[in-house]
Amino acid sequence: STFYDGCLMLKNAEINLRHTPARLYRNSPAGDAPDRPAWVIGSGPSLDGDLAFIEEHQDSAIIISCGSALAALLAAGVTPDIHVELENIEVAPTLDPARAFDLSGITLFAPASVDPVTLDTFGETVFAFRQNLPNQPLYGIASDTVPAAAEPTVVNLALAFAREQGFPQICFFGVDMGARDPSRDHAAGTWHTDPNSDYAPVAHPHIVAANFGGDCYTTPGLRQALQVLSHAVGLDRNNRDYVNCSDGAAIAGARPERADELTVDRPTRPKKDAVDRLVQSFPAWSPDRMPETWPGPAMMSVALD
Repeated sequence: STFYDGCLMLKNAEINLRHTPARLYRNSPAGDAPDRPAWVIGSGPSLDGDLAFIEEHQDSAIIISCGSALAALLAAGVTPDIHVELENIEVAPTLDPARAFDLSGITLFAPASVDPVTLDTFGETVFAFRQNLPNQPLYGIASDTVPAAAEPTVVNLALAFAREQGFPQICFFGVDMGARDPSRDHAAGTWHTDPNSDYAPVAHPHIVAANFGGDCYTTPGLRQALQVLSHAVGLDRNNRDYVNCSDGAAIAGARPERADELTVDRPTRPKKDAVDRLVQSFPAWSPDRMPETWPGPAMMSVALD
């Protein structure tokens, strides 16, 4: 499966990078730090209780939606500024419920190996590269396009973006990394809770400390992702403020605080200016920079010789 995944991600990168102009990620900010916090929003079940707060205060933060949280946010009247995808296959269930909304004002941030179904869905696209894949060195693209501690889930990638772009505060909503009640492991409005979906909650055999006390149940994959989140927070030496508003697992280094207790400042400048400045700080990528492909007949000729 590792060989198959590698081939698929190389194929996806070929399609995505040849398709349309985009931007290339850089893992250090090119300009001043953003003037407001980043809210990293996952699709954990506790998101339901915080949607009204997020909708009311969405102009006070850069909203970064993660995977299937997108549809739940849009349905609640929240338009993310940055949407993050990671998967190299089967992204359609995440995006299809969101296509009823105008996504042209949302910037997609994803690895170049992402499922090409994401193409032409959003406004701007910013491509990064995943660690230990051949496509970044193969194309001769600088190593600063690789975010650190950005896997295994889309939330890890979103945190890498927010941390490396210098946001002064990073708040987590719906980043449960498990569930208080394992029978309900995603927020309402995501494709997982659609009665027409064939999704069924999976086993949550591990118990970890919950953010607001008690226990949280989690899966092996989410427990690994939680460990990487805590590690990534620990990597930060900039005294950034990390706040976990999610009623799920505790994230080491992020102080627990319920949304209604969060101090929200009203910025003096329009949010669109801050988002545009951030997105435009990433250098432009043109498909013209891709190397010429080796024609199939020529390849077969060499193989037969």
